[in-house]
Amino acid sequence: MTRKFPRDDLAGISDERWNRFIDKRQAGNLPQTRERYLDAVFTFLNWCAEEPRVWLQRLPAIDRDNEARKPKTPSRRRVVDLRADLIALMIDQAGWHLKPQLAVEWSTGARVSSILLGCRICDAILAPGRGQITFHDTKNGDSVTAALHDWTVQIVIDYLQHRGPVRDREAPLFVTPKRKPYSRRGHDAGTGGQNKAAYRGMRWRTVKTLLRRSVWARRAGDLPAALQLRQDARLVAQVTQHWFRHMLSTSLLSRGTDLRTVMSQGGWRDPRSALRYAHTVSSVQRAAVDGLPIGGTPGTEIDPFLTHTARPTRKA
Repeated sequence: MTRKFPRDDLAGISDERWNRFIDKRQAGNLPQTRERYLDAVFTFLNWCAEEPRVWLQRLPAIDRDNEARKPKTPSRRRVVDLRADLIALMIDQAGWHLKPQLAVEWSTGARVSSILLGCRICDAILAPGRGQITFHDTKNGDSVTAALHDWTVQIVIDYLQHRGPVRDREAPLFVTPKRKPYSRRGHDAGTGGQNKAAYRGMRWRTVKTLLRRSVWARRAGDLPAALQLRQDARLVAQVTQHWFRHMLSTSLLSRGTDLRTVMSQGGWRDPRSALRYAHTVSSVQRAAVDGLPIGGTPGTEIDPFLTHTARPTRKA
C-alpha cells in the first residue's frame, strides 16, 4: 500500500482508488483468496482509525463477497485419503533440500514459514526416540517444541550429511538448493513461497511416477490397480504443504490422542483451532457408532423397557 500510495494521505484515498488497487492486486485469484487479503487490509485500516492515531475518519467502501467470506459449505481437503505410501513417494521425489522440510511438516504439522525461517540447527534434537524440534517466531508469536518421528529424524540426519559440515550452530536448519538461508525479505518470505518451485517440481514428478505405474498395471491386466493409481495421481496433484497441518490434527485425534497433546504438537493456542483442522475419518466414525451399547453385540440382553413405548397411565 505504501508503494501504491506513496504521497497520499490515507484519508484522501477515494473508494474508487481502493477498489482499483484491490482488483489489480488480486487479479486472477480465487474469491476466497481475495477475501483473506481484504481481511488483512481492513485489520491495518482499523488500526489506523483507532486512537491515538485516528488517521482515518471512516473505512473505505470496498466490495466484499459474502459467500466467499462465510461459505455455507466450506471446502474440505482430502487429507484422509492421503495414505502413508503416497507421502513417502512424494518425499522420495523431492530434492535433497526439500525432503527434510516435508518430513518435518508431516511429523509436526508446522507451517511452511516456521520451517523455512523459524528453526536453527541447535533447535533440533536428532537422537532416535528423543527427536524434537523447536520453532521460533511462529504465526501466533509463540515458540513451539514438537516431537519428531524417528523416520523424520533419519531423513534430517541424511540431509545434514549431504549439506556438509556447519560450524555455526545458530545457522538456519533448512537452506536453499544453493545452501543459502531463506530470506525474510520479499513478498513471499512470510508465506513460505520461496520453496514453491521445488515443491511443484516434486509434485509433478510424483504424479508422473503414479501415471507411469498406472500404465504398467494396465498392460499387466490389473485394471483395479491402474484405476487406483490414476486416482492417487489426481489426489497428489491437489496436495499443498498446508495439508500436512490438517493431517496432523486429523491423524492424532482419530487415534484418540488427547486434545492438549495435539495442541502442543501443532502449536495451537485455542482448542477450537485444532478441531477446525481435523477432518472426519469415516472408519473411526463408524467404529464409534458400532460400539454403542444398545443392541450393538449379538446376544446382549436389552432392557425390555427400552423396546416398548411407554403407555400413558389411565385416569381413575
